[in-house]
Amino acid sequence: MTSISLCMITRNEDQYLEECLASILDFVDEIIIIDTGSTDKTKEIARKYTQKIYDYVWHDDFSAPRNEALKHATGEWILVLDADEILPPESKSLIRNAISNGSHAAYYLPQVTFTNIYTHDPLFVPSPITLKEKNFAGYIAGDIIRLFRNQKEVTYDFFVHETVEYSLRKHNLSIGWLAAPFLHLHELKGKGRVTEKQGYYAQLSLKNIEKYPEYGKHYYDVSLYHHAHTRDDEMALTYAQKAVEREPQRIEFCLNLSFRLRDLGRRREAIAVLLPLLKIYTDERVFVELGDLFTAEKDKPHALAMYTKALQLNSPRKTLIFQKREQALRL
Repeated sequence: MTSISLCMITRNEDQYLEECLASILDFVDEIIIIDTGSTDKTKEIARKYTQKIYDYVWHDDFSAPRNEALKHATGEWILVLDADEILPPESKSLIRNAISNGSHAAYYLPQVTFTNIYTHDPLFVPSPITLKEKNFAGYIAGDIIRLFRNQKEVTYDFFVHETVEYSLRKHNLSIGWLAAPFLHLHELKGKGRVTEKQGYYAQLSLKNIEKYPEYGKHYYDVSLYHHAHTRDDEMALTYAQKAVEREPQRIEFCLNLSFRLRDLGRRREAIAVLLPLLKIYTDERVFVELGDLFTAEKDKPHALAMYTKALQLNSPRKTLIFQKREQALRL
């Protein structure tokens, strides 16, 4: 059977680590933890699941300890989780099948972030979710590469919002998408902790821009920060535009630009950003956003066409999309 190494970095995660590791123990062949300075019981909990725990001095760079974890991995595949994430049982069989029979070197997995904070986000899905004795208003799903072959060419880049994507693309290694979600529970830490973390991430994102100005991703990250936390719509738009200027065909960047234009009431400009993507991609997010924009413009035929295309993809969001289509029918 194909072997899997779980690679993690931790720091003061004793409230969450146990559930994370318990969710994965029966699935992976080894667990590697790089601890960046815990002063609580994080390492004590970790030792119940693995002896492969290594200390690492933190210096404002998330990629460095990620790459240190990769050096210790012996599995054929790498799975990456954070301490406030869990892998549900239904995702395990999908992952196992993909790495046994798939042809890709890496996979995007959906990160499902449960939230009571980001309910204003355009990708927010309302849902009566009860998890860990806490009610969430819903969730936001976004794709992240968290599963990839253990190859020396594949490494993390950037100080924050670190990713192996660019090293994969540099070496022409294929990236697939797998409908095997993992669950992100960071809001259990409290709104204060979430806000503090995002402020720190924004500082590191600006550091990314300074060192790696050619990558649209860093401008995208800063745009999201200004939208969600400073609520500065103009600044969020400025960074969104810079992201698309650098990587004009990235769906995430174009969607974000359309959201930021819509925030400012510039819906026709938002539509113009997204329409060219229809010639390249079949993506539910683009269809739904165009449907929403056409609905706001009271353009019933185009709104219905976009929602219908989205429904044909039969995604987990189909109930919400159907409701949107019903609303458009009443225009």
